[in-house]
Amino acid sequence: MSTLERADQLLELWARELSKESSNPYPTSILDGNYALAVGGKTSWKKQYVTAKETRSPPKSYINTDLLLIDGIVSKIGRVKPQYPAVLKAYYQTGSLKRTAKAVGVSVTKVRELKTAAFDMVVALLDD
Repeated sequence: MSTLERADQLLELWARELSKESSNPYPTSILDGNYALAVGGKTSWKKQYVTAKETRSPPKSYINTDLLLIDGIVSKIGRVKPQYPAVLKAYYQTGSLKRTAKAVGVSVTKVRELKTAAFDMVVALLDD
């Protein structure tokens, strides 16, 4: 696999992960005060007056090293020009230069230049 293909796959993975990401990585579940007692076979009449509360479970501890690698590379090129990560993210999520230009708010020619420069930087940093 060439470096260009590897960079393309990593950027697709990065954009896909960003589109799935939310501000709250914890899945929620509603528990009332009777949950533990009901599992044990008894319920408490005192717990009937307690309102339900929301609990959060911690996120899974699965770490993808490819995501860490591409996230570090994108953050480095973002320090060079802050538009680079936004253009890469929009392009890999939409797949169109016109929709990327609309999302970022610049012309199609400027998006093409930014995307090419950012992709070249990703390839160069991936070679290191």
